[in-house]
Amino acid sequence: GYIREGYWADLVLLDLEQPSLASNASCLAKCGWTPYDAYNFRSRIATTIVNGEIVWHEGKLLERSPLGQALDFKR
Repeated sequence: GYIREGYWADLVLLDLEQPSLASNASCLAKCGWTPYDAYNFRSRIATTIVNGEIVWHEGKLLERSPLGQALDFKR
Protein backbone atom coordinates (compact mmCIF):
# COMPACT_ATOMS: atom_id res chain seq x y z
CA GLY A 1 0.00 0.00 0.00
CA TYR A 2 0.82 3.67 0.07
CA ILE A 3 0.77 6.48 2.61
CA ARG A 4 -0.97 9.23 0.67
CA GLU A 5 -3.65 11.82 1.27
CA GLY A 6 -7.07 10.25 0.80
CA TYR A 7 -5.83 6.67 1.40
CA TRP A 8 -6.79 4.59 4.44
CA ALA A 9 -3.79 4.32 6.75
CA ASP A 10 -3.07 2.28 9.88
CA LEU A 11 0.22 3.40 11.41
CA VAL A 12 2.12 2.89 14.64
CA LEU A 13 4.65 5.58 15.56
CA LEU A 14 7.44 4.50 17.91
CA ASP A 15 9.63 6.46 20.31
CA LEU A 16 12.96 4.70 19.87
CA GLU A 17 14.55 6.59 22.78
CA GLN A 18 12.00 5.56 25.43
CA PRO A 19 11.97 1.99 26.79
CA SER A 20 8.74 0.45 28.09
CA LEU A 21 7.80 -2.42 30.37
CA ALA A 22 4.92 -4.67 29.29
CA SER A 23 2.62 -5.90 32.03
CA ASN A 24 -0.70 -7.68 32.42
CA ALA A 25 -1.95 -4.68 34.41
CA SER A 26 -1.45 -2.30 31.47
CA CYS A 27 -2.71 -4.74 28.82
CA LEU A 28 -5.76 -3.49 26.88
CA ALA A 29 -6.60 -6.84 25.24
CA LYS A 30 -10.00 -8.37 26.05
CA CYS A 31 -8.29 -11.40 27.61
CA GLY A 32 -6.58 -9.12 30.16
CA TRP A 33 -3.07 -10.60 29.85
CA THR A 34 -0.04 -10.49 27.58
CA PRO A 35 2.60 -13.11 26.82
CA TYR A 36 5.11 -10.26 27.21
CA ASP A 37 4.36 -9.67 30.92
CA ALA A 38 7.48 -8.22 32.62
CA TYR A 39 9.32 -7.89 29.27
CA ASN A 40 11.37 -4.71 28.79
CA PHE A 41 11.05 -3.31 25.27
CA ARG A 42 13.75 -0.98 23.94
CA SER A 43 11.13 1.42 22.55
CA ARG A 44 7.51 2.39 23.22
CA ILE A 45 4.43 3.12 21.14
CA ALA A 46 3.93 6.88 20.97
CA THR A 47 0.88 7.05 18.66
CA THR A 48 -1.43 4.63 16.85
CA ILE A 49 -3.44 5.80 13.84
CA VAL A 50 -6.35 3.76 12.44
CA ASN A 51 -7.73 4.83 9.06
CA GLY A 52 -6.15 8.24 9.49
CA GLU A 53 -7.62 8.82 12.99
CA ILE A 54 -5.43 8.95 16.12
CA VAL A 55 -6.75 6.34 18.58
CA TRP A 56 -3.76 6.07 20.98
CA HIS A 57 -1.42 8.90 21.95
CA GLU A 58 1.24 9.22 24.67
CA GLY A 59 -0.06 6.32 26.76
CA LYS A 60 -3.75 7.16 26.50
CA LEU A 61 -6.48 5.42 24.54
CA LEU A 62 -8.67 8.15 23.05
CA GLU A 63 -12.43 8.13 23.50
CA ARG A 64 -13.36 7.48 19.87
CA SER A 65 -13.78 3.99 18.51
CA PRO A 66 -11.29 2.76 15.91
CA LEU A 67 -12.74 2.80 12.42
CA GLY A 68 -10.98 -0.31 11.17
CA GLN A 69 -12.05 -2.05 7.98
CA ALA A 70 -11.63 -5.58 6.72
CA LEU A 71 -9.17 -5.98 3.88
CA ASP A 72 -10.48 -7.20 0.53
CA PHE A 73 -7.93 -9.02 -1.64
CA LYS A 74 -8.52 -9.56 -5.35
CA ARG A 75 -6.40 -12.43 -6.64
